[in-house]
Amino acid sequence: MTLTRSLAGALTLAASPALAATFYVAPTGTGSACTQAQPCRQIRTALTLVGPSDTILVADGSYLGFDVDDVDGLPGQPITIRATGPNAVVTVTTDRPDNRDTIFITFSDWVVVEGLRSFNANRAAVRIDQSHHVTVRNGVFGNNGTWGIFTDFSDDTLLEANECYGSVGEHGIYVSNSSDRPVVRGNHLHGNSRAGLHMNGDESAGGDGIISGGLVERNVIHGNGAGGAAGINMDGVQDTIVRNNLLYDNHATGIVAYRIDGAEGPRGIQVLHNTVDQASNGRWALQFSETTGPSVVRNNVLVNRHPTRGSLNFATSADVANVDSDYNVLDRITPDGDATIYSLAQWQAMGHEPHSVVPGPLASLFVNANGGDYHLPSASPAVDRGLTLASVPVDIEGNPRPQGASSDAGAYERTVVVPSMTIDDVTVTEGNTGTVSASFTVRLSSAATQAVTVSFATANGTATAPADYLAASGALTFTVGALTRTVAVTVNGDTTVEADETFAVGLTNVSGATLADGTGEGTIADDDAPPLQGLELSHGISLTRALTAAHVYRLAQAPRASYEVMVDAASGDVSPVVLERLAADQSTVLQTGSAVGTGTGRSLRWANPSGSAVVNQPVRVRSGGCTTDCGTEDMYRVRAWETTFAIPRFNNAGTQVTVVLVQNTTNRTVAGTTYFWSASGALLGSQALNLVPRATLVLNASGVPGVAGQGGSVTIAHDGGYGTLAGKSVALEPATGFSFDSPMIPRSR
Repeated sequence: MTLTRSLAGALTLAASPALAATFYVAPTGTGSACTQAQPCRQIRTALTLVGPSDTILVADGSYLGFDVDDVDGLPGQPITIRATGPNAVVTVTTDRPDNRDTIFITFSDWVVVEGLRSFNANRAAVRIDQSHHVTVRNGVFGNNGTWGIFTDFSDDTLLEANECYGSVGEHGIYVSNSSDRPVVRGNHLHGNSRAGLHMNGDESAGGDGIISGGLVERNVIHGNGAGGAAGINMDGVQDTIVRNNLLYDNHATGIVAYRIDGAEGPRGIQVLHNTVDQASNGRWALQFSETTGPSVVRNNVLVNRHPTRGSLNFATSADVANVDSDYNVLDRITPDGDATIYSLAQWQAMGHEPHSVVPGPLASLFVNANGGDYHLPSASPAVDRGLTLASVPVDIEGNPRPQGASSDAGAYERTVVVPSMTIDDVTVTEGNTGTVSASFTVRLSSAATQAVTVSFATANGTATAPADYLAASGALTFTVGALTRTVAVTVNGDTTVEADETFAVGLTNVSGATLADGTGEGTIADDDAPPLQGLELSHGISLTRALTAAHVYRLAQAPRASYEVMVDAASGDVSPVVLERLAADQSTVLQTGSAVGTGTGRSLRWANPSGSAVVNQPVRVRSGGCTTDCGTEDMYRVRAWETTFAIPRFNNAGTQVTVVLVQNTTNRTVAGTTYFWSASGALLGSQALNLVPRATLVLNASGVPGVAGQGGSVTIAHDGGYGTLAGKSVALEPATGFSFDSPMIPRSR
């Protein structure tokens, strides 16, 4: 209950909304209309101009303390004072009738103060007095005389994502004087002399003396209480939820519900999923006294470094009867305000906390409590300890609950990372007799945090079972922490001259992971062909030779790379020259070169889509002119390139998004595949491309399966000529507008 508002205030609330306007304030301002072209110098000036839905934008700089006095917005149409940068500072004043509080909001409803900073106030950096539906968000308020933020007789206040530290006299945030339905969310409250958050009904100040309907969640509260009070102090507070808060190194109590100046003691308090780690000189982690009705305590981690004090303190047996507490991680309980202390085992023997467990060593309970990391390791006793509650669907970081069999106790839910699964391609040389093993490696993108299973089976391609290989099927299991498993397929040797043959290993029925690449291609390389002639073709080579007979060259292909070989007649009657890509038997023609322009040139362009290298790719040059009488005067020139393009860097981490731009600079259609690689060289994902002449492809890397949230490099294998593609990657940071380009360059090996 709050004090009666004036008739003028009530009439303001009932007024029709005006069109929204924006006013500007800057340290260089000299205007009085607060326009963008001529901003005002002080926030005070802009406040004389605003109405419902209006916004005051405050540039970085220093401004005098101000009053928001009888200035009202409307429901859904608040008046907003918003900093546009990180350093808009409101300073202590001496020129107002009351200079105790630097920002003073009084008799003003539906007001938002966002992003301002204020320090060293005489009393409070921000005071909200008899004002309803006021929001203070993203502020920093430090080293103030008494409080960071103080409210009195103000309902429906939202205090969100503020930092309040170093209050000299009392608390970081103080919600007082019968202020109902406060929401205190996501604040960082530390190093204050007394409480991090103090909530007090203050019957002695008037009103009904009760704060009800509150929500306290996702706050980080530490290092408070050297002068007394609790991390979260609740006097005369009822029907309020306290959930997903982290409290550590507080030197008085952790969380306490009690009555001193409130009209009544606590009831209807829900203490859910909080993590409390009390300092060695602190009091109890959680305390109830003078309760007037039932309250609930569930799924908390309550530890205490004090040598004798512990987790849970009840002042009297009536408090024990009123508080339903279970599914916690805790030890040492007192039912009579420190007179008697029981271990959890003793307390359970009396019928209490049947599903709770002791914390054990801090090193096994938290990842690094001494370093401020209260996430849960896999073996923590808090994992799956809690009762799954519909009222707490997420944890302090917004991660969904539960991620295991049930919700974890404490503020943090241990997130279960679901890895993605791939299988490598394999090439083996068959041999002439006996068998060889083709070993396919199945990989997880990250170590399994739970068992992962998958079924596998071989399938014929150009190779058939059982003549070329032995069919295989079965299942693989990745234990916790495992990254790889292997499928071995037996390949038969022979002496038949034949082309390389392929088969596949397919993955199905994956449990505990997602399937990013479920087919491994096995290539059986034939080793029965006659030896290759001539020289090896490598990137950038150019040879001129006499075509006295057909010449067969070898070219080594890297995995997922593309190539071009060109030949043209140099002299004699070698024209028309014929260029062919052959199978391993050096007789089967896989591809015939196409004409280049109107001259004698011929070009072969192709890609190796396999994840395995091809050691010897035969390429044959022969003449269609001097078929029987080629001599030393019949000359030709052969050239070769790897045409794979590379982009050395892309980054989708955090809020960055990488866009890949590829342009076809030629008059022929180019097809290929864009491959995304992790920083360690693992294939993350791929995307086919098909570019008509002069077309440009714009590819959002985060939209490629397996690539979202990743970083690394990009390669593009294609059937175009050397240098026919151009492009780059552009990494964008939407929040700041920052971007950087990585040019696309030809890759040569």
